[in-house]
Amino acid sequence: MNMSMNVCEVMWVTGLARSKSEAKRLVAQGAVEVDGTKLTDATAPAPYGIWHVGRLKWLQIIPSQSHATVSVCELEAK
Repeated sequence: MNMSMNVCEVMWVTGLARSKSEAKRLVAQGAVEVDGTKLTDATAPAPYGIWHVGRLKWLQIIPSQSHATVSVCELEAK
């Protein structure tokens, strides 16, 4: 995954949303946080960090050593 993607593309590729339109809707409803900060723009570049979508979906996006890709780790719901 290339981090030149925007928020809704990352949500769709990683499975946090079933479609890009669902991703846009979730962001508009305030259901998406990265490191505790709500995302408000679905077209903004996707940030690294711990993503929380809805109540049960967690994901951590970490930059890799090559800076060309990122690592994605699913986290268990608390």
